[in-house]
Amino acid sequence: MKSPTNIVKTTARQRAETKTGVQCIYLLDLPYVKVGQLRKHMESLKFHMKSIVNLSYVGKQIVECLVLDADIRAFRLNARKHHIGFRPDFDPSNRHDHTLQFWLPDLQHKTYQELRTDFLKRIAQEATGSNSPLTSEFYRTWAIGLGESKRFYDNLKNIKTSV
Repeated sequence: MKSPTNIVKTTARQRAETKTGVQCIYLLDLPYVKVGQLRKHMESLKFHMKSIVNLSYVGKQIVECLVLDADIRAFRLNARKHHIGFRPDFDPSNRHDHTLQFWLPDLQHKTYQELRTDFLKRIAQEATGSNSPLTSEFYRTWAIGLGESKRFYDNLKNIKTSV
């Protein structure tokens, strides 16, 4: 029998990260500009852009980045060098995660169901709009891990029919 100290709790996001080989991290205090301009800005700060699978805003100054596992250490060091906040543990699907409450004040006013619905719509949109199969696979795996595959696929259908 295993002792309780050997039991590792993992979240749906952590399982998606392990399966896809990318890590989802949140950067703070970046300028709120078009994603193409953000990519150029990050490139000027010497971020290795080929290691970034996806960039998307989740708030005015919060960027969600999917970064290849192999490059996460260099990515983190570069963020620190440029005084960019780095939050690898924030969970936007959890209304009890107050890590970024200062930057996302609207989260505290949403019910669990509203937060989960908004989150699923956003990741379905990211999965649909991305040119990267790795991005789509990451978000799909995350949604399935949350037990939300039906709602995720319903959101995908709604996005595809509205286009």
